Amino acid sequence: MPGSNYRKLQGGIILSQAQLYEGDRVDEYNARGHTWPPLEEEFKPNNSGWRKMFQRRFDQIYYSDDTPGQKYQAYLVAVYSSLIAPSFTEKGWALARAPSVREIFGNL
Repeated sequence: MPGSNYRKLQGGIILSQAQLYEGDRVDEYNARGHTWPPLEEEFKPNNSGWRKMFQRRFDQIYYSDDTPGQKYQAYLVAVYSSLIAPSFTEKGWALARAPSVREIFGNL
């Protein structure tokens, strides 16, 4: 088998392992035009309160005593929530007043 990333198991099953080296990951990240920290215009929604909240969260993750794997997972969640996920309200995940049953169905 080529390289050390392949291993033949009992029964003829071939196990392969793939990994991206950090230097390669950073090169690809930069080649795609991404920047860190995120640019202000990349936040969704793009308002000062949302940016401040997530910049604070990014700082919390950076300074935490978590393992690298835990930090990575925390960054994934924060990046998705602040930069990728669509916002369905004007202020992000704002609360809205639900109509009462009477407003929906009237006097049945």
